[in-house]
Amino acid sequence: MSSLHSTYADIKGNIGYWHTGLVPERPTDFDPRFPLPGMGEAEWKENYQPGIHVLNPQEGFVAGWNNKAHPSLRNPFPTNQNYIFGSYHRSEWVSNSIRGKKNLDTAANKAIIEHIAGAGTWAENYHNGIGLTRRTLLPHLKDALTNPGDTEKDALALLASWDGR
Repeated sequence: MSSLHSTYADIKGNIGYWHTGLVPERPTDFDPRFPLPGMGEAEWKENYQPGIHVLNPQEGFVAGWNNKAHPSLRNPFPTNQNYIFGSYHRSEWVSNSIRGKKNLDTAANKAIIEHIAGAGTWAENYHNGIGLTRRTLLPHLKDALTNPGDTEKDALALLASWDGR
């Protein structure tokens, strides 16, 4: 069963978000993007994932872009390590673009929308995805190399100068 994301805002400044619908808790051994076998081993467990909602979040906004509704929800693709909702998921474009900004006028909102609309695109020799993956990936690579040799040091130096493309 599918779910929908519903949002709310009123003239008093209240905002809210609801991850609506009933989302069955599926067995973790199967990739939900593909048809499931029909012999019973992939049936849902008669449990549902929690309905996530928030009213007037402390951060002052609700943002998302096809990401998990909440960090507590299971990764929907546990066997596919290429599709994990991580810290550089594209929803970060939305959050990073509006975090800390208040009382935005129409021009500021338009600039943010245009920036988000081009997330991960290349235009006029400018890639607005530059740096986001690099900022989140490079520290993990450095941590993975506990005793780097000359080759690894050269590789880290090259990555440190990488613009993210």
